[in-house]
Amino acid sequence: MLLHIVNRAPQFGETASQALRAMGPEDQLVLIEDAVVAVLDQAWQGWALAPERIFVMEEDLQARGILALAAPQQRVDVNTFVKLSAKCQRTISWH
Repeated sequence: MLLHIVNRAPQFGETASQALRAMGPEDQLVLIEDAVVAVLDQAWQGWALAPERIFVMEEDLQARGILALAAPQQRVDVNTFVKLSAKCQRTISWH
């Protein structure tokens, strides 16, 4: 199982889409930094393809004032992110 980490908003490039295409059936994806604005776009393909395996960084949502727009099951805090990273065999950062 791999952990894909995306820091660019899906609306402004192909990075998130590339990460989605690279995901295996057990892989997880965490949206961090500017990528958390994906919660503003419910039509983003990630929500349809693998909603139970895509997470958004809570602190980044909070910093952008959009915490309430992410479902609780989608959010991960720093501690959960570290646990998820340790559980996965490798991490891949997409920039």
